[in-house]
Amino acid sequence: MDIYELLQLNGGAMKWQPLVDQGLSLSELPEGVARYRTCVYLSDRMTPDEARAFLYNGRITCLSAAKLYGLPIVDQASVRRTHIALPRNRGLHYSLSRMMDDVVIHREAARITENPANPWVVDFRQAVIRCLACADIEQAVAIVDAVRFQRLCPVEDLRVPDDVPGARRVHEALRRSRGGVRSVLETMARLQLEDAGIESRVAVEIPGVGEVDLLIHDRLVVELDGWEFHSGKAHWLHDLERDRRLVERGFLVLRFDYDAVVSRSEVVPAVRAALSQVVARRRPPSSPGTHTRD
Repeated sequence: MDIYELLQLNGGAMKWQPLVDQGLSLSELPEGVARYRTCVYLSDRMTPDEARAFLYNGRITCLSAAKLYGLPIVDQASVRRTHIALPRNRGLHYSLSRMMDDVVIHREAARITENPANPWVVDFRQAVIRCLACADIEQAVAIVDAVRFQRLCPVEDLRVPDDVPGARRVHEALRRSRGGVRSVLETMARLQLEDAGIESRVAVEIPGVGEVDLLIHDRLVVELDGWEFHSGKAHWLHDLERDRRLVERGFLVLRFDYDAVVSRSEVVPAVRAALSQVVARRRPPSSPGTHTRD
């Protein structure tokens, strides 16, 4: 029996030593088989994250699981290492096969519940709650906003008792989340503005224009363009037409791209400058024959 057949019979992954003991060579692996440290796995059936979960005898959780579930990841560097859930009372020792350099270990006091469709991954609710308890507020709120918008589960199901580790972080993420947020850029921009003391409304319908991303003080519209937008002239012309209709209706419009939002240095100053114009427009004109002394 060859390596591929053996792996198929053993769930897709095996430690390499039993294979060597059977006289199988690991020097030239067949197509569809990959090696990860002291294990080999079916690369056309398992991901590298799942191979790490096998080697560490755990389950994929937190941001790694969130990515598999299609939830937004603010910083891709945060999922370069695989987030693995292990029971709190299980021992784990450093070794050449388990060097801890490519995983983030999460010790769970509660029972680890697997996804029925993929037993290497924790179930959706457990993955999301672990993200909310561990990630920074921007990442955590982005996940809750996505759960709301995609209606992946009732937000009430994500609440945890106050005595659960990380409960304060979970509660803050739920409190700061908003319905109607369509993208991670909207979440990031809104939180940057909130932290600067500027409140905004999301997904506001403007008659004759449609839905805008953020509306501030009823007159300042903030639109956010990710990489997937402006892929052609048609998108660009559509946005120009929307902006023109907004201006005709008395709105100021600011439009930010991905880099401007991610830099965390452009949105707030630009909005503050635009708000000063909004205030100036609302200020009653001076009476004829009067002037203001500097």
